[in-house]
Amino acid sequence: MLEGLDRQKGSPLVFPSSVGGITPISIQKVWRNIRETADLGDLRLHDLRHNFASAAVSSGQSLYIVGKLLGHTQSQTTERYSHLAPDPVRQAADDVSNQLADMIGKQD
Repeated sequence: MLEGLDRQKGSPLVFPSSVGGITPISIQKVWRNIRETADLGDLRLHDLRHNFASAAVSSGQSLYIVGKLLGHTQSQTTERYSHLAPDPVRQAADDVSNQLADMIGKQD
């Protein structure tokens, strides 16, 4: 899809500003056009980051890895992005409980 976009002569950027050169267009302008074209309403890029983080953590990725994927330098930032649904938390508790029960059972 990116290869099919018209390029501005003399600019290596995919989304150069009208000034040209190495000045990128504001991502907000691009995102507004994408939202309008795809009829996404008021969906923010920030919302996509939150959903990405939540899905990654819910699928079993550690907060450390999710933070690296998002470019965070502090774990507290990643924690704010990662809204967990109750099911993954319950599943994690069940998994750990079952593992401990297995360990106790093997000692008998």
